[in-house]
Amino acid sequence: MKLTVLGATGQTGLLLVEQALSEGHQVTALVRRKGNLPDHPNLTIRLGELNDSETMTDAITGSEAVISCLGPAPGRSSSLKKHSLMRTAVPAILASMTAAGVSRLILLSALGVGNSARITSPVARFAYKTVAKTAYDDKQVSERSLTTSNLDWTLVYPGVLTNARTKKSAVVRDLSTITKIPGLPKVTRSAVAATLLDVAASPAWIHKTAVITS
Repeated sequence: MKLTVLGATGQTGLLLVEQALSEGHQVTALVRRKGNLPDHPNLTIRLGELNDSETMTDAITGSEAVISCLGPAPGRSSSLKKHSLMRTAVPAILASMTAAGVSRLILLSALGVGNSARITSPVARFAYKTVAKTAYDDKQVSERSLTTSNLDWTLVYPGVLTNARTKKSAVVRDLSTITKIPGLPKVTRSAVAATLLDVAASPAWIHKTAVITS
């Protein structure tokens, strides 16, 4: 596949790029700086800001799918901080995708955002409403514009992200089929990266929300 990745220098985004390249995909990463992105013949790095519509449109043009790993940097999800990244970024992404004529978008979000909170445990909901409240509110607002768009979107909701290494496969389920998730579920970033690629390649996930837990 030809992919455009946003948020490619973050912890999950970097793993996504590395896995995509290892599987033979062609990747364009739109980033503010190269960071730890590798030198690879199938990787094109475009430097630009999310509000630079011309650069974003150019980076997306010709892609089969856009995968967004955008989100607050680790340690910045406190309820004491105001977040507006996603409610600003998502409309800009939608506009650039429309201009580029690309319809497939996979957006990495988080379990506990929006309607997914209802299936989680009391301890998880407490965390979502306190520590992660403003970050999750920002995601929820941004996703309204996505789900009412004409794009072939998929939302991806992982549990708490970890950098652990494990051979255990993650569990990926359609949100609409889940009635309850106990505890405070976690999932590795590498498993999330793999799921993002799988979802991008599968039309069965269009207009659905994929929940990932360990």
